[in-house]
Amino acid sequence: MSAMSAATGVRVGTGEVSSSVRHRGVASLCRPLRRVSRVHSRSSSSCVCMAIKVSNQSSVAFTAMLKASSGSRLSVMEKLQKYVDDMQDVALESSSASNNSLALIFAAQEDSHEEGTFHLWQRYRNAQDMLKAQEHVTSKIFYEEIRPSLSQPVALATYDCRADGSISPCCVPFGPKGEGGMDDATGAAKMAAGAAAKQTMKVDDGLLR
Repeated sequence: MSAMSAATGVRVGTGEVSSSVRHRGVASLCRPLRRVSRVHSRSSSSCVCMAIKVSNQSSVAFTAMLKASSGSRLSVMEKLQKYVDDMQDVALESSSASNNSLALIFAAQEDSHEEGTFHLWQRYRNAQDMLKAQEHVTSKIFYEEIRPSLSQPVALATYDCRADGSISPCCVPFGPKGEGGMDDATGAAKMAAGAAAKQTMKVDDGLLR
C-alpha cells in the first residue's frame, strides 16, 4: 500500500513538501481542516487528505482497498472523491459541534503500481469513532453505490497506531484464531511458523521512517 501523509501540503511519492513541513516536521503540524480538490491518480503520486492537530496518543487506523472492474476506473475515482469530500464535511461538522473531529485522517489514493486499485487510509482517536464513521449514512451509501463497479470485495483491515510511532499487526475481526488460524496468517501473535513477525520501522501518520 502506498504511504499517505497526515499533513496537508505533503505530496507523497514526489518528495515535495510545504516549507512549514520542512522546518517544523510532520508530527508538529497543527492546522485546520482544508479541502483538497480531487482524488489524485497514480500518475500524480499524491493523495486527497485532511489533517488536524497530531497528538502523541495512540489511535486506530482503518484501511480499505478497492479494485475497479474493467472500464470502471474513472467511475470509482469519482465516487471516491465524493466520499472523501462528504466525509470531510462530516468531520468538520463534528469538530464544530464537539471540538473533536470524527476522523484524524481521511485520505484516498490510487495505487502507484496498479492502475484501477485505490486505497483509503483513515485514522481515528479510538475504535468507537471508527465505528461511528463506518456506520454513518455517508459510508453506507458509498459502499452500496460503489459495489457494482468493483471487480472483487473491498479488502478491509485495522491497525493499532501506538504512541511510540509503531503500528500493530493487522487486526482481523473474523476467522479462526490461534495456532494455524488467522493469528498465524496475519502475525497477530507475532509468531508464524517460528519466525518473528515484528515491525522494524515506525510510522509518522502514514509515513514510514
